[in-house]
Amino acid sequence: MNKKNKTKAILVVSLVLLVSAMTAMADDTEIYTAFAVNMSGAGRSGATTFTMTITRWSTDEERTMLINTLMKKGHDEFIKALRDQEETGFVRGHGAAAAANPFPSTRLHYAFQSVQDGTRTITLVTNRPIGYREAASMSRSLDYDVTVVTMEFPVADGEKAKGKGSLHRALKVAPNKKTGHLDVKEIGNEAVRLTTITRDK
Repeated sequence: MNKKNKTKAILVVSLVLLVSAMTAMADDTEIYTAFAVNMSGAGRSGATTFTMTITRWSTDEERTMLINTLMKKGHDEFIKALRDQEETGFVRGHGAAAAANPFPSTRLHYAFQSVQDGTRTITLVTNRPIGYREAASMSRSLDYDVTVVTMEFPVADGEKAKGKGSLHRALKVAPNKKTGHLDVKEIGNEAVRLTTITRDK
């Protein structure tokens, strides 16, 4: 094989490996759809659903780093570290949720799963998108810049399990030095209950 053909063969093999890797990554993607219920009873009404797409799981090392940053350096440094994490997927609202949110899709920077007592729990975390008007207002809502989604599924039902969960759009988290735990505060009544969560992929 001459040098030109050898180079071409290497290129072909590299492209095949790249496509294979991309396919493997795509196969790891999990997609969930949930109906949303506004627990505060306020805000927009109408049919609302959320789609949660997970493209990768955060590693144990990433999880430990984020927790240590929050506990030792506080909320602001935690947010910086969270933003620096490789994207783990995205959340997209439909219906009333999309109409109320100027960001049709919110990128996720943390996705972790655990199984305990027959329940699979998925936790998704990101920094809350903040629009220009809110940023310019300098209101206290700027301190509540964490969004958390939790989903729970019975393990026994496998991938067809119907789950439940919640979406907390605007949280502030801080270490409590007295208890050694985290204090979580939510602005207003932002909690959204997620019902009939189904796995689409």
